[in-house]
Amino acid sequence: MIKQILLAGLVVAGLIIGGVLEVQVHPEEISKVPGRVKTFATNPERLGSLKVTFVDLKRSGEQMLTRDDKKKLELTLLYVKQDAEQVNESEEPDEDSPAKALPAAQLLAKSLNRAEAQLESADVETLLAMKEKSQESFSEAEEALSKLQERREKYEEVREQFASTVGTLEKSFDNIVAIVGSKNKESAVAGAKDEVSSPSPTPTATIPLKF
Repeated sequence: MIKQILLAGLVVAGLIIGGVLEVQVHPEEISKVPGRVKTFATNPERLGSLKVTFVDLKRSGEQMLTRDDKKKLELTLLYVKQDAEQVNESEEPDEDSPAKALPAAQLLAKSLNRAEAQLESADVETLLAMKEKSQESFSEAEEALSKLQERREKYEEVREQFASTVGTLEKSFDNIVAIVGSKNKESAVAGAKDEVSSPSPTPTATIPLKF
């Protein structure tokens, strides 16, 4: 873990020194930090995005520090296997929050893209040396892809059902509002007619009693 943090720090420092990243301090924003941290910490999608960024940055640092092409490919195949295993071992995410399953899938996609580029430029000797590890990693990745495809179909079906249900609810609600408005109008008209057809009785004179 310490090695990973150091590698990530090294990459960030290199980006800052190279002018790619710029660090600015805004003292007036300090008081807003606790609230923003709390909001960020309770948002699983943002946490997932941060995880993807951090892991990919760490791996990019490892690739930069590795000079040997064979070792780079070996690392990349390891990334593919780790990400695929994470997808395969993960529990079924809530239907309400399918985005929770995205981080592992996004990391796997990045690892496969990296592997594709490295395999394309690798020589025959390297490919033969990595044959067994390639088979293990891509077999795991194929299983993960199948699982993600099943989940995608499920979420699409859920979204369609949700949209259909909401549409039905909206239509019913509009109809109910129209019916209630019409009934209220009818009730108001009927009340006005009653007032016109039933005049209030004329008060009778009071006859004083004499004893």
